[in-house]
Amino acid sequence: MSVETQPFRMVNDLHIIEQDCWRHLSAAVDDRDHPWRLPVMATTSPIGAKQRTLVLRKVDVFEKTLWFHTDIRSAKVAQIQADPRASLLFYDQALGVQLQLCGVCTIHTTDSVADTVWSTAAPETLRAYLGLLAPGTETAASNVNLPENVRGRIPTRDEVQGGRRNFAVIIFEVQNADWLHLSRNGNIRAYFDIISKTRRWITP
Repeated sequence: MSVETQPFRMVNDLHIIEQDCWRHLSAAVDDRDHPWRLPVMATTSPIGAKQRTLVLRKVDVFEKTLWFHTDIRSAKVAQIQADPRASLLFYDQALGVQLQLCGVCTIHTTDSVADTVWSTAAPETLRAYLGLLAPGTETAASNVNLPENVRGRIPTRDEVQGGRRNFAVIIFEVQNADWLHLSRNGNIRAYFDIISKTRRWITP
């Protein structure tokens, strides 16, 4: 078992627990089977909170940021632009560990950040941005929203280039973290304030 996939060290040490959170987040980027690879992001909208599952693409432990890809035409982009506050929810059923992160998002579309991510991402992860219709558009029947020539196969770098105009990067800056371990012997919970760099135990 690698260091990245070891369970949380259940010790009475908040610093170690915080380290383990970032270790598991980092591991989830490259491990497709990691339960934290697909968190749920919540944003605000005029009709209430909206949620969706995203793929965790990058973790910067030093900057305390998490990176995601999205379609610039999606509703969440407009929601973040109106109110950058968001939350992320991760859950590992096997370990019984839940992590809630609160923070603020920035959207990158035509800058060097988005350009670099686009140019280094695998073409198969960029195919969805070739969709002619914006995400959430009503259609008469089920619609994969992909050009015929790239359906059912991995496109080439040149073939996905037309999707660049629809591509954006979301950078989520963590402001606080709420960690919960569920156990038959009793649940334990901790809170980490990233801004003030403080840690404390709280009741579950």
